[in-house]
Amino acid sequence: MMTGRLFRWLLLAMLIFALSACGENEQTGSQQVEEQAEQAANATADYASEKKAEMSQKLEQQMQDLEEGIASLKKKAQALSGEAKEEVQARLNNLEDEKAAVQDKLEELEASSQETWEQMKVELSQAWQDLEQQYQDLKEYIDKHISG
Repeated sequence: MMTGRLFRWLLLAMLIFALSACGENEQTGSQQVEEQAEQAANATADYASEKKAEMSQKLEQQMQDLEEGIASLKKKAQALSGEAKEEVQARLNNLEDEKAAVQDKLEELEASSQETWEQMKVELSQAWQDLEQQYQDLKEYIDKHISG
């Protein structure tokens, strides 16, 4: 979806470029082309910056929700004993470490340049999916051992 919008912006910029160059003398046409290319580059940079901010806000909210979920798991885990309690504590520690790593990646994303943000976005999305899966697995483990 994001690449579709970016593609449309670039297509529009090329169309403007082509139309403005028609019928103009070379000096004026080349100046207009430079201006339009700069405008297109600025529009693309603005779009990327907007998408980066949206992703950052979305992940910040997801991290807050995860923090609440972890607090809930910790409360549930108090009902466990023995090996199950030890296993849950180890998993909670690992989950907290992974959460900190995702938070670090989120900070890297916020500081990333336009050129590197696409790669950071992919890395952060994968790290978030892994963290979310780890959380779900732990939730299921706790639920299984509390009810079982």
